[in-house]
Amino acid sequence: MMSNVTVPTIQTLATSDFIKSYLFNKYPSLMIGNSGCGKTQLAKGILKDIVRGKPDSYSFMVINFNYYTTAELLQTQLEQTLEKKAGKQYGPPGKV
Repeated sequence: MMSNVTVPTIQTLATSDFIKSYLFNKYPSLMIGNSGCGKTQLAKGILKDIVRGKPDSYSFMVINFNYYTTAELLQTQLEQTLEKKAGKQYGPPGKV
């Protein structure tokens, strides 16, 4: 699928490394830019790299929002990937 292909440039590599360093140090980051400039692709690429490097520690899920997205729909989508751990605690599949 062509939307999964990213051609690395000096700018995208520098931005990716910068955002990864923030994420690994528990700081949030925000990407801004015009429509179609590649923010979503860059974010997906960064998340895929992080998960590939530490599959037991990280996971991610892409949820598309639109006009019809409700709180109930969002909760259902989030809960689909969780498993019950203990009591009322839920978490990602795998180790406790």
